[in-house]
Amino acid sequence: MFDFSPDAGIDPDFLATVNLLAPRNSDYHILLDERGLETVLDFLGGVSLDGDSFSASQIIRVLRLLSDDPVANLKLQAQIIESFASYAFELSSNLEITPLIDLVPEHAYVSHSALELSSLAAGMLPIRPEAILIDLFLPEP
Repeated sequence: MFDFSPDAGIDPDFLATVNLLAPRNSDYHILLDERGLETVLDFLGGVSLDGDSFSASQIIRVLRLLSDDPVANLKLQAQIIESFASYAFELSSNLEITPLIDLVPEHAYVSHSALELSSLAAGMLPIRPEAILIDLFLPEP
């Protein structure tokens, strides 16, 4: 169901389906490859899951191990994104994000220009972690 190409972006049918399920439609999308995710994790100084800290390379290795189990892989990715929320309140509008912008286009796809996304994000800082909701739409077995 998910389809992506660097030229066309994320498949519109996929986005339409996600928007049917999601409580709010999203006009902004970011897609990271493995290198992009590792860079973001390094940028944040790793990630904390269930009280334990993990480096970017450790997380990438676990995601690789889960590559044959898409549901478990997706659940771990959701935990990673939830962990990002704990860092959100520490971010400031003066954040140096050049390492993240440099990921585009080789390791990150963004639906809008990196400048537009960074301006949007800067205007939302500081973010309250409790205002971030992650919900997985997994099929019932």
